[in-house]
Amino acid sequence: MDAWSRAAPVAAIVVLTGFMTGCTLAVRPAISYQVTAQLQIRPDGTAGACYVYALPYPPVECGAVPLTNVDRSTLPIQQSLQDGSIWTSPMQVTGVWTGSALAVTSTRPGGNVTDPPQAHASCPSVADPPPPSFLANQQRLNADASQLADRGVWMIENGWDGCDLEVVLAVADADMIAYLKSNYHAGWVGGWFQPVG
Repeated sequence: MDAWSRAAPVAAIVVLTGFMTGCTLAVRPAISYQVTAQLQIRPDGTAGACYVYALPYPPVECGAVPLTNVDRSTLPIQQSLQDGSIWTSPMQVTGVWTGSALAVTSTRPGGNVTDPPQAHASCPSVADPPPPSFLANQQRLNADASQLADRGVWMIENGWDGCDLEVVLAVADADMIAYLKSNYHAGWVGGWFQPVG
């Protein structure tokens, strides 16, 4: 099995006091987030912020995290793809995380794209193979991806970083981080979208 995995689950607008146990739910206050990325607009009009870059041949996918309230007519089109999708130039996107998408409140031409969060800078550049315990935890995490999505955890990727199980979420709050560390022994959890202010 590949030590890295990418996923596209959905998030929810609640903070869970017991994620997988279905305990009391508390409404998460509206928080604005920002990211600079190429945007993908699909033929059906849905939009996403591209986390990774893929070849522009069908099936076209860039690990897009969903965006809403995007006005296609105002976006600088950089490339039209064979499946009818378009990619924009890098855009700085600000919006409110609704739990299933970033509801965009502003866009402007951006500079450098927001890099994926990085952890464990001190890990060896050529790491030993991951231990069996890592693989077991990663397999459980990936098997639970749909349930986690239903509980509000939008997982973008996970893998062995040379030290620990590393997990990247679209949005990472303290409850999500604590849950993944406690239940899957994740050594590091980070969010791609950054809170504003």
